[in-house]
Amino acid sequence: MATYYVRPDGNNGNTGLGSTAGLAWQTIQKALGATGIGSGDTVYIAPGLYGEQVTIGGTYSATTYITGDPTASQFSGLSAGRIQIGAFTNIGTAATYTGATITASAKNNLYFSSIEFLLNPGISANSGLNILLSQNLTFDKCVFQQTNNTNAYLMNLSAPTSTALNLTVKNCAFIGSTINSGYLVVITGQNVVTDSTSITNTIFQNMGIGLYLDSTTTLVSNCVFAGIATGLQQAGSRILTLRNSLFYGCTTGATFTSSVTGTQTFCRYAGCGTAFTNAPSSVTSSTVGISGVENYYTLLNGIPISQPVSSIFGSPNTGFGTATGAPATDMYGVTWTGATPDAGSATYRNISSVGTYLPSERN
Repeated sequence: MATYYVRPDGNNGNTGLGSTAGLAWQTIQKALGATGIGSGDTVYIAPGLYGEQVTIGGTYSATTYITGDPTASQFSGLSAGRIQIGAFTNIGTAATYTGATITASAKNNLYFSSIEFLLNPGISANSGLNILLSQNLTFDKCVFQQTNNTNAYLMNLSAPTSTALNLTVKNCAFIGSTINSGYLVVITGQNVVTDSTSITNTIFQNMGIGLYLDSTTTLVSNCVFAGIATGLQQAGSRILTLRNSLFYGCTTGATFTSSVTGTQTFCRYAGCGTAFTNAPSSVTSSTVGISGVENYYTLLNGIPISQPVSSIFGSPNTGFGTATGAPATDMYGVTWTGATPDAGSATYRNISSVGTYLPSERN
């Protein structure tokens, strides 16, 4: 399997097989196009802003990695920074296009990690990421941020006909820009019983509907839904298992298709108009109390600083969950503070002494 490289000062006429400007490609479209990486390959993307729309054109029968390298550990001479893909050629300019940033159909086995997607979907029929009829996709440590005020989807995924989706979303954040309309994530399965789709350690914030699940068997564990009209909405008859999740400031936390299509256990619903509908109650869940997550207080006042959206010290979220089906660590890779996982995506940790990463060559 080959390893390829993309950097802003590369050239698409290069081979892509080296990390220097003289060897690396310049665009993600080149890497994911028909003449880019192949099945089972890895492409590392250097820090920078990639203002492009990407149509995936390769064929991938084995896991293929699209890996952001924010520490620039693969790129000697480059500084650490964000890997941003989106509608902007420069952050301070107007968006150069609307519609999907990533478009694909029948493209399986793709593993995206450590990428920040700046999404500018133009109309409700468009999404920022539109990957249809595809399976075995993974998104890890990615951030998806809407940059306009439309009611579009940030991410729209669907499975191939009569085939399991087998999607993995972990350690991600979806951030919208409008409260009462639109969707952050829409996932459509094929009503297949054996489907390993899981969404864990992920944050959904600011939209009409945070996570919409249709006809897919799904585990949702240790997620946060904040400031959303409906945090999670289920459609179809496949089983949804909801655990260890935190809903706060939502009009409705979670809506199930019926009382037999899913369960909610070890969840906290704080400041929601309605906690959940069409799901059995559980003595392990709670509908009282504050959100219990880190805001800005510790940083403003110079006391031990916590991870963003993590449980504050002594939070009611700490140890609230169950280890059954839960991730071993939180979204930052930190072991849960309590004897069992927290409700939500991140546990308490003092990060006041955490410094900036430097590759060994620059220490």
